[in-house]
Amino acid sequence: MHYSEMHTRQTISIGNLKLDTSNYRIVKQDSQKEARDAIIAEQGRKLITLANDIVSNGLNPSDLPLVVDAGDGQQNFIVIEGNRRLTALQLLLTPDLADGTPIHAAFKKLNKAYSDAIPKVLECIILPSKKAGMVWINRKHASGLEGAGTEPWTSMSKARADVEQGIARPELDAVNFVMTQPKLDAKLRLFLEGSKFNITTLQRIIEAKDAQKEIGFCLQDGKLVSDQDKDRIASIFTEIVTTIARSEHANGEKFTEREVDTDEHRAVFLDKLLPKHPKRKKSDSAWTISAKPAKTIIKGKSAKTTKTTPTTEEQVNLIPKSFKLDQLPAGKVNDIFVELKELDVTKRRHAVSVLFRVFFELTLDAYIKRHNIQLPVDKNGHVKDSLPVRLDAVTKHAQASKLLSEKELKPIHVAISDKNSFLAPDTLNSYVHSAWMNPDPLRLKLSWLECQLFMERLWVSVNTAIFDKF
Repeated sequence: MHYSEMHTRQTISIGNLKLDTSNYRIVKQDSQKEARDAIIAEQGRKLITLANDIVSNGLNPSDLPLVVDAGDGQQNFIVIEGNRRLTALQLLLTPDLADGTPIHAAFKKLNKAYSDAIPKVLECIILPSKKAGMVWINRKHASGLEGAGTEPWTSMSKARADVEQGIARPELDAVNFVMTQPKLDAKLRLFLEGSKFNITTLQRIIEAKDAQKEIGFCLQDGKLVSDQDKDRIASIFTEIVTTIARSEHANGEKFTEREVDTDEHRAVFLDKLLPKHPKRKKSDSAWTISAKPAKTIIKGKSAKTTKTTPTTEEQVNLIPKSFKLDQLPAGKVNDIFVELKELDVTKRRHAVSVLFRVFFELTLDAYIKRHNIQLPVDKNGHVKDSLPVRLDAVTKHAQASKLLSEKELKPIHVAISDKNSFLAPDTLNSYVHSAWMNPDPLRLKLSWLECQLFMERLWVSVNTAIFDKF
């Protein structure tokens, strides 16, 4: 029998939908409560993200839940595909179902803030049995179907989609620039026209200040701008893109992402690559690196005299404009991050120092909460949660979990052990509470550079970590 003859479409109340206790994300459960608790444990904060998306954008009309009759005579249905959505909706409507879990408080806030936006009914596809629905469940979740199933976007596909929506992706501009080169290898061009190119590796190079300086370009308003000879830039980027695409250097040696993941590794990579290309030569004017290179003006300077990247002393803001933390959640912490990128650190040094301290602490707290790090207690059973204690707990966990190496953590260890450093906990506290402590703008900027990698890795971990304890 054809699928179209096997299903019906119906709008069903959330109260009449039941979780599948044999959901493949979790082991078989004996009750609805156990199934829901298991999904909460397995998904953790991803359910909060899903719930936020639902109240903000609604339910995906292109992906309807699949259900079967529960057979209980009460018009209930079991959801065989869509259990995450159903769990999120149940918790939005009744947050106390998550009582005792790390996500309870978040769902209480969502329920209070968006009560009118929470769907009460769900449009579903009713199938005669779970067996009949397996063909479609497999199409969505199983791999190895050689194109018959749903395929997730690659990083290249996502970059193209971002650009279509007005989001700057300078690394894609670099790829498109390479594709304009008339002598580009035909097989490489065909590969770049597809979606398998690992553009995230190229992104690491392009966003690195050291690479920008050595190659001769800068990031300006999301665009790649250079004052160097176009042929030289084209030659360099073509080799970089070719190396990433083929996973091998021009001499045939294997290339891996690790070769460009740190300042030290990139320095070695560029030292080998750059001497093979033409020497630095100024172009007549600054221009954008893209599929359609055009003249531009580097802000604040003429094209002939502008440096590609401002020094730390010349930098106006605490955080470089080009630095991004896409992992930040919407709300206070993201707003503070944006303000730290916009405030003039010289004219607003007191405000910047206080916000820096707040952002630093919010980052530590988010990491501690996400990884359920247990802080020590005193003899009276009270948790020791001072800034030095939290910072010590986070650095130890980050190193033990290999989030950061000992070498990468060294700037943090040195800074917190130096009582004159801005990052030293006592000094951080003094900038907020002492009437005699006056922050130095350059010291503030240098302190951010010392902890930039630390901040970035912590937020990546907060955003992607799984609830291992479950």
